[in-house]
Amino acid sequence: MVNDKPFFSIIMPVYNAENFLPKAIDSILNQSYRDFELILVDDCSSDKSLELCIEYLQQDNRIKLLKNTFNFGPSVARNKGLDNAEGEYIGFIDADDYIEEDLLKLIYEEVKHSSADIIKFGVVEEYYNEKKELVSVKKFSPGEFILKNQEDIYVEFLL
Repeated sequence: MVNDKPFFSIIMPVYNAENFLPKAIDSILNQSYRDFELILVDDCSSDKSLELCIEYLQQDNRIKLLKNTFNFGPSVARNKGLDNAEGEYIGFIDADDYIEEDLLKLIYEEVKHSSADIIKFGVVEEYYNEKKELVSVKKFSPGEFILKNQEDIYVEFLL
């Protein structure tokens, strides 16, 4: 990290995601832009998700691990992550999604160029059926959703 505080705080709620978690975490840790912290918030997983989080925590000092005492759901986990975030910009990613390796670099360049307040965080979402077979993939690019001021934010989220 360039400063004491990271540029990005990436918050990931984790609940029973052991099958997807390594891909999600690796996609963040392998970013070409390195000035970030990854905040994993375990929401009382009953599978091996917490153990995986601990393994990653021991391997990379950009990771913070928080644990809820009860299963409160992803919103509470995200808020707990927000309470502990130190980055200038916040990103959210689910434990069953992943991002392309240059995404943080692209977002960083867009933020510096446009002084945007909000940029939709480009993720790749994979959807599986009950047999754990991949059914579809949906990609979101970071540039398709840029809000540059309070009026844009108001129109997008409150109207």
